[in-house]
Amino acid sequence: MNDSQKKVYSEIKGIMKICKDGEVGYRNAAERIEEESTSTLFLRLSQQRKAFYSELEREVEIFFGEAPLPGTSIKGDMHHIWQDVKATFTGNSAEEIIEECIRGEKAALKEYETVLIKQEMPLAFQEILAKQGSLIKSALAQMELLETAVD
Repeated sequence: MNDSQKKVYSEIKGIMKICKDGEVGYRNAAERIEEESTSTLFLRLSQQRKAFYSELEREVEIFFGEAPLPGTSIKGDMHHIWQDVKATFTGNSAEEIIEECIRGEKAALKEYETVLIKQEMPLAFQEILAKQGSLIKSALAQMELLETAVD
């Protein structure tokens, strides 16, 4: 791998960790929230992030001949720990769970946008990231609507 490819590989590996963070985060949120339709939405979004990861993994295997080992990011792990600690002291209010999901979506979207502007990013990855980023924006809009509904 040349330096440019290593950079792309590293960036995509970071995005894949964000996808894994989203999968775990939404699954945890689904388990903690009481409202069934919101729990179902969170489970659907968890599965979507799992599919995002798989899509990127396939492309990485094609492009680089190998896929990174699955795992979450340190930031994501800390965010999940914070969610658990916060829930211990404040309970599992729907509003707080949704706020954490919004924070996670905003962070994911920011990272996607940062990676997408990289000039060395191959077109295949640009297309995948643009599509996934659009779906993250839609999920963020859903979370913001949910937040106003529970206020």
